Amino acid sequence: MVTRFAKLGVALCVFVSLLLPTAQAKPVEDYKWFEVRTEHFTVRGIVGKRQTVKIARHLEMMRGVIPESLLAFRRGPSEPEVIYFFKETEQLAEVGYTGDSRAKIDFDNGRFMIMGPGTYVSAEHYAMWMYATFLAIDGEYDRRSNWVARALYTYFATARISDGRFRYGGQRGRKSSNPSVIQAQVDLTFDSVRYGDLSYSRKVQAGGGAWFIFRFLTRTHADWVDIGNRLAEYRSLLEGGSDVDAAFASAFGVAIEELGQAMFDFSANCCSEYTIDIDELLPEFEPEVRKMTREEISLGLADIAANLGDEKRAAQLREIALDAE
Repeated sequence: MVTRFAKLGVALCVFVSLLLPTAQAKPVEDYKWFEVRTEHFTVRGIVGKRQTVKIARHLEMMRGVIPESLLAFRRGPSEPEVIYFFKETEQLAEVGYTGDSRAKIDFDNGRFMIMGPGTYVSAEHYAMWMYATFLAIDGEYDRRSNWVARALYTYFATARISDGRFRYGGQRGRKSSNPSVIQAQVDLTFDSVRYGDLSYSRKVQAGGGAWFIFRFLTRTHADWVDIGNRLAEYRSLLEGGSDVDAAFASAFGVAIEELGQAMFDFSANCCSEYTIDIDELLPEFEPEVRKMTREEISLGLADIAANLGDEKRAAQLREIALDAE
């Protein structure tokens, strides 16, 4: 039985709690930011010193296994100037990003990449996936090259480190015993390329198909080394007016409608992962690590906000930087 005094106590607690100020999250520029500079990347993270270094290390390892032809496939810079990693997805909105995804990449001039936390994946793996997408898209988005971005994204989704080795390109899912099943997935992938209006679930399936196509096209070391040149030829043919099917057949030497059987024959021995010793990839990894000042991070975030069109927030951050001097 609840007494009158107990009820009064509950009422008082509620009343007091209403009077107390609610906790407000700190502005993103007020958090502790670390900057890690490596040979090819500058990573600024709100996720702690150790995690920011780990992200930079994984990016350098991934870049070490990517062939020069694939780096050259991107007409712009092969790395973003700066990569920002946020702790919470909501913090992206504080620099003017209001998109649905957890990342924003400046594809046009490669100035920045901003990322919130990935779902069910580590920060370093999410960074690798986004960098793969960065390499596959250059400037204005072209739906006909969509499978390339999906292929690279899912290809490096298998990347991991174990026993002192960087492992990537391994088997995703179960192998099919039927060429027609593989061809159906290939057709789904290129339906996404041709029409771009698939449902979300079908786009996910198309991503898996894109990975297998990419794995097939890089089935030998020579193919892997040359893949960027083949992709560049495919893109050039598209830009010259060829349709998707003709461009693919010319660039890769196999017709889309024949991929099911070719990939089925390949799958008998597919798909062991590629591995490389970390000491060989990164014989020396000595990044420059420092804590950023409030002025520095405010100016950096202001640059992003301005690029995303939020001039009001950019001006506010610049003012904060001036006050922090």
